Amino acid sequence: AVLSGAERRGRWRVGGRVNAVAFLGGVELDLTRAYFEQRVVTLNVTAVMGGVEIKVPENITVRGSGTGIMGGFSMGEHESSDPNAPVLVVQGLALMGGVEVKRASGEEVHDLRAPDRD
Repeated sequence: AVLSGAERRGRWRVGGRVNAVAFLGGVELDLTRAYFEQRVVTLNVTAVMGGVEIKVPENITVRGSGTGIMGGFSMGEHESSDPNAPVLVVQGLALMGGVEVKRASGEEVHDLRAPDRD
């Protein structure tokens, strides 16, 4: 998103690598109903004077690291109790902007790789 906003929510396919860029704008990614095509998904995030918000279900593993320069990069790592749960690896940079990974309280998906879940 450049000087604008972008969002992705609902049922959508998440490949092995996803890029999210916010330049003077905002990006919202909601992964709570996403279909993970691979067990490990890498999310590369860049926020320059903008913001990226990532919403994840409670029962996936979240790992990664990022750097905030005159900005914030907030993500708590979390290991799922399910050894077969998808793994989201978040990495990137927030330059005078913000990146935040939020766990969706109560949003626990039972089969994260099943395309027809409700």
